[in-house]
Amino acid sequence: VDVVTALKARVALQMDDYENAAKYAGDLVNSNRYPLSNTATDFESVWKNDKGTETIWQIAMTSADDAGVPLGTIFIGYPTTKKDYIPTQTLIDLYNEKDIRLKTYFGKYHLTVSSGNAADIYFFNKYPGNEYYNALGSETRYLNQPKPFRIAEMYLIATEANAKIGTAAAVKKGNDALNALKKARIEGWTDATYDQEALLNEIMNERERELVGEGYRLMDLKRWGKGVKRGKPQSKGLVLFPGQASTDGLDKPVDDQRMLWPIPKTEMDANPQLAGQQNPGY
Repeated sequence: VDVVTALKARVALQMDDYENAAKYAGDLVNSNRYPLSNTATDFESVWKNDKGTETIWQIAMTSADDAGVPLGTIFIGYPTTKKDYIPTQTLIDLYNEKDIRLKTYFGKYHLTVSSGNAADIYFFNKYPGNEYYNALGSETRYLNQPKPFRIAEMYLIATEANAKIGTAAAVKKGNDALNALKKARIEGWTDATYDQEALLNEIMNERERELVGEGYRLMDLKRWGKGVKRGKPQSKGLVLFPGQASTDGLDKPVDDQRMLWPIPKTEMDANPQLAGQQNPGY
């Protein structure tokens, strides 16, 4: 039942149905059935060991033989020396040193690429691999149980929906939800009071801090009416292709055709009523 409620909250927010988004998310937050981790160790265990109180739905894998997709290899590569995804400095700068997500989501590494360029960087390590699923000795397989719904997302939905509702009472509820999440994530956090505009701006940052690497970003940008903007790299020498001088040209406006996916050809062929209704640019 709680998974259905969480899904309703997510869909309602995306449909600009803020009253229901706030209600569904608030119901789960206020149920106290999924308390936020209160230590860095407990929070790290959510991601490393697939254990904790924050997860509303976690897809179980009973053995290494039944394992699903090794999510960690999407970002880290295999073997670990590849580090296929290098977070931008812009993303890293969103976290302060007391934010337990910085240590849990990222690791430090001295990376050398084929061009010979090298630098000390933060790499993305949100899915480090549960040792239980390592089938061959101590080799890390980067397998973790997927977590489609977490209570942290409900705090974020409650914040954004209430900020969008915009009444004084709703903005206060939004502040309460955001401060509760920040207090669990940032050691020594002191409650802040945001007005409606500041709350809407901060929720954009907080969703990026909390949900990075979980697949929400594109829908968030579309909901906010924002395009894709490339952040400042940690080291240009590690991310530029041979002959490339900058990352200019990688930004995409919100009306770029790639912000909306094409309707699959099989669907177009199977349904005559879709004739002539393919999304623009495809």
